[in-house]
Amino acid sequence: MPADKRNHARLNITDGVNSKALQSIEGRNVSLGGICIKVEKGMKINDVIDVEFHLPGSSNKFTVKAKIKWQEKSDREYLTGLEFIDISVVR
Repeated sequence: MPADKRNHARLNITDGVNSKALQSIEGRNVSLGGICIKVEKGMKINDVIDVEFHLPGSSNKFTVKAKIKWQEKSDREYLTGLEFIDISVVR
C-alpha cells in the first residue's frame, strides 16, 4: 500500500502471527489501524478473519477481527492488508 494512504505509523512484526483461517502466515508490519501479512493463498476482499499476534518486546497477545482490505501477488505469495474491526488484549 502506498505510504501516502497510511493514517498510522508502522511497526515491523515478523514473528508470532497466527490465524486459524490461514495455514501459512508471516507478519510484515502492524499499526493502530491494521496489519500487513504475507500468505500463500489468495483471499476474498472484505472477508473477516481472526488473527492473533504479539508485538515485539511484549508478552501481551492481541486477538483481532480484521477485514481483508487489499492483496498484491508477489511470486508465490500474497501481501495482504487487514483492517482491524475489533481488538482484544490477553495478558
